[in-house]
Amino acid sequence: PPRPSANSERLRVPPSPIPMGSGGGLYNFSPPSRSGGPPVPPTRAATLGLHYKVFVEARGEAAQARVRQVIPDAFRARFDGEELMQVGAFPNEEEAIARSQLLLDNGFEVRVEYVP
Repeated sequence: PPRPSANSERLRVPPSPIPMGSGGGLYNFSPPSRSGGPPVPPTRAATLGLHYKVFVEARGEAAQARVRQVIPDAFRARFDGEELMQVGAFPNEEEAIARSQLLLDNGFEVRVEYVP
């Protein structure tokens, strides 16, 4: 039996102009609204049970570098519309208070927030 050539297995390119369907344009995707759509998925921290977050105010590069001297893995984060540095996330309040005490001892203003 004859074998098909490699060219016969390729899809044909449609003639110009390429058919576009009845939509006539791009589909604009909008995520569902919170009121009628599915719930927003939980954050990774919430999935891990890390509901107590510790934040420090650190405006400017120098202040952020000072925070990182105490907590090397601190990072900038936005919470309640404020730009802060997150210096930890913990499963219980006791661990969050211990972290905040370390930062208070080093002269920082600290916030512990419970995030469900």
